[in-house]
Amino acid sequence: MSDQRIVFTNPDGTVGVIIPAPGISLARAVQDVPATATAEVIVDAEALPADRLFRAAWTLQDEALVECPVKSKVVAHELRRAKRAAEFAPFDEVIAKRLPGEEEAEAERVLIRAKYATMQEEIDSSESVTDIRTVLGA
Repeated sequence: MSDQRIVFTNPDGTVGVIIPAPGISLARAVQDVPATATAEVIVDAEALPADRLFRAAWTLQDEALVECPVKSKVVAHELRRAKRAAEFAPFDEVIAKRLPGEEEAEAERVLIRAKYATMQEEIDSSESVTDIRTVLGA
């Protein structure tokens, strides 16, 4: 397998990556880049970020693959919402079914809302992807 990757920008601004299959040359794999792609570059495999948490925030800048802080904030917002929903879940059922303990469940939900509102403020004020990762605990 090649130790190089073909990276390009899709029309919607997302980044595509082609990893040549075993036995397929890089020159042949380049033919699979969509005709609508822009900013096509060939990079070494280690140029790709090791984790894919902010995969939707990847962008090409000066022929280098980077995690865009602005796009990372959008991804972080969605991750924060998913975490908040998971914490809400046990209390949502109590409230929806009007089970005993409804007032306590709502009090817990208020605390969860405050926790995640603070997290969103920290994400919004973050200046780097590293800062955003720290806020998320990732």
